[in-house]
Amino acid sequence: MSQEHVELVRNIHDAWARGESPASLGLLHPDIEWVNPEGALEPGTRRGLDSFDGAFAAMSEAFEWIRIEPREFLDAGDQVVVLATFIARGRGSGAERQNEDGYLWTVREGRAVQFRWFNDPDKALEAAGLKE
Repeated sequence: MSQEHVELVRNIHDAWARGESPASLGLLHPDIEWVNPEGALEPGTRRGLDSFDGAFAAMSEAFEWIRIEPREFLDAGDQVVVLATFIARGRGSGAERQNEDGYLWTVREGRAVQFRWFNDPDKALEAAGLKE
């Protein structure tokens, strides 16, 4: 049953909301991958706990504040899709950004092994096989 996977991913997002690293809580596999889409501040793939925390730190440096508001957690077997609103204010510009995002988490052996960020929720659903 992948309800455990949904709870794990919910705990990761709760940690972010509290300003904590999910890595320090043992929620991430040591070889975790963070995959950013083209057009992201730092597109491409990062591997490992330090790189994972570094990717989030880079976003925190670029933005004065960030809020990720998950709306829905969808069970997709060994994956969990999170449909969320990403809201942030640019540190230098003061411009606010709001986007509906999709995140695809892959879970194995009780820890997240991959995080894929999509600027379009439908693309996350497609990647998980939940939308044609």
